[in-house]
Amino acid sequence: MSKQVNQDGLRRKKGTGSVYQIKPDLWRSKITKNGTPFQFYGETEKEAEKKLDDFINKFSQGAINQKRMSYDDHLTEWLGKKKRKLKPQSYDRLEFTVEKHVIPMLGYFDLDKVDDKTIQSDLIDEKVKTHSYSSVKKMYDAVNASMKYAQKQKRIIHNPVDLVEMPVSTSKQFKKKKSKAGNLEIFADSEISKFVEAAKARFSNDVPVYRNAEIFLLMLNTGLRVSEAYVKQKLKNNENFFCFNNITAPDEKQVRFIF
Repeated sequence: MSKQVNQDGLRRKKGTGSVYQIKPDLWRSKITKNGTPFQFYGETEKEAEKKLDDFINKFSQGAINQKRMSYDDHLTEWLGKKKRKLKPQSYDRLEFTVEKHVIPMLGYFDLDKVDDKTIQSDLIDEKVKTHSYSSVKKMYDAVNASMKYAQKQKRIIHNPVDLVEMPVSTSKQFKKKKSKAGNLEIFADSEISKFVEAAKARFSNDVPVYRNAEIFLLMLNTGLRVSEAYVKQKLKNNENFFCFNNITAPDEKQVRFIF
């Protein structure tokens, strides 16, 4: 349910937007400026509200001008170009990265207002706190490629990503907290729900977001180790088989029927 209150339980002032929960672990904030709706997402109410307040501050400072091309619109155009060049699976991964991570953080800016400091602080430095190196690198590469396209279209003069620092893969920023020696970390019910929801996620064309998600669901429900759960063998007739704890199933399509 939409509500006009902030984190302190106080009602938000008229014209400052609303914040509401869409589903467990997903909140949306939205506001309309000059007839144009803007919306932001977060895993918590606080995160969604912070993005809304940041947008309001930047809008009031003139960082968002609706007469100019927004970075969101530019990314949409760029993705359309990439879709014609990339293989379907590669495009799906790129689209997921852009729509899930880049647009929510930077999309509402004018294209020419997305500078290196904004990319560094609002995207890279924020995402390294919660995501792996490979995930953040995909975000970095997507923004970089989209800005190179903007240069070719003569929409910007310089590529701001040239001045953005991407942490190296060995950076401690990406390392997770280590558990105490000898102790196992057990998923809570809420964590299991998140895991299952992510594993079942699909793109708009019904292609699974995670190619081998069924394998992880199998491990979750049976307790099998990686070596026990997933052994892909190449047979003499060149047909791929997947072996599950000595039970063989032809190809990936039948994996989903095992459990």
